[in-house]
Amino acid sequence: MSEIVMYDALAIENKMKLEAARLGLQNLLDGISSIQWTEENINQDLLAPAREAVTALQKVKDEGKRPHLDANAAYEKAYKELTGLIIPTAAGKAEEKKKLAQKMEIERQKIEAENRRVADIQFHISKFSADCAANVLKAANGNEIADIEKAIGSQMTRKAFFAEFYDQFIEKIKPIQVLIKERKDMIRERDKLELKREAAIGDKLADILDKKEDISIGLLQNQVEMYTAVEQSQPTQTYVGQSTAPYVVPARRQWKFEVTDLELLHKKHPELITIEANEVAIRQLISDYRKDGQLKDNIDINLPGLRIYQDKIYK
Repeated sequence: MSEIVMYDALAIENKMKLEAARLGLQNLLDGISSIQWTEENINQDLLAPAREAVTALQKVKDEGKRPHLDANAAYEKAYKELTGLIIPTAAGKAEEKKKLAQKMEIERQKIEAENRRVADIQFHISKFSADCAANVLKAANGNEIADIEKAIGSQMTRKAFFAEFYDQFIEKIKPIQVLIKERKDMIRERDKLELKREAAIGDKLADILDKKEDISIGLLQNQVEMYTAVEQSQPTQTYVGQSTAPYVVPARRQWKFEVTDLELLHKKHPELITIEANEVAIRQLISDYRKDGQLKDNIDINLPGLRIYQDKIYK
């Protein structure tokens, strides 16, 4: 039957203190603190008692830890054997779930982006038509209306923007184009009559005034028809559709980062970059130098940004 390992922090502390007292650890500490190195004792190993005491205390520590270490190893072994299949299997399924959730989210974003595209185009058709009508009604002369017609012509070249709704745009803007042209022609005719009226007398003046009256009525009728055309040109909202898949709620959210350009990041935010020596590679370089016989006592090797030197260790 295996030994039951008990944990008692106070008992452990007392045991270690008793061993330290047996070894005379305090006396040794006082002794090494009072050492004064001189040319006469420089080659004497005066620190040996301290090292021996530390080694003896370490042995007591290791003997006390051994049952716990054995128990820990046994638990780890059993844990790995029992979870050896379930952990990677569960992890694999979690990865499958993550990929499906990502696929669903990408599909959802595509649908939302398409809905936004459609809504933007339809809003543009509606607003542009309404703006054209409003600007025409505010136009002071035929030239200003001609500028609006040019703007419409420019929009009619944007087939890529309107895409599948280009025909819808043309269908909705055409009635307004007709009314705009009629209004432009009537305003220009009215302006011509106004010039003629200044020089006209008698029957000619009366005829001009009658024609101007007819044009005023026509402009009023045109204004009513313009408002009606704009009202009829309002597009109905169109949706591509919505994802029928359920929204996947993440178990937790975690912010991560990816360094896409190390040099740019260092230039803009040097505080976010650390430069560290590769100790493993440097030690391998020293080992290679030693094998090649390039290391000499008391001779440093200086490389760009690196000095390799001999550090002497004394007992």
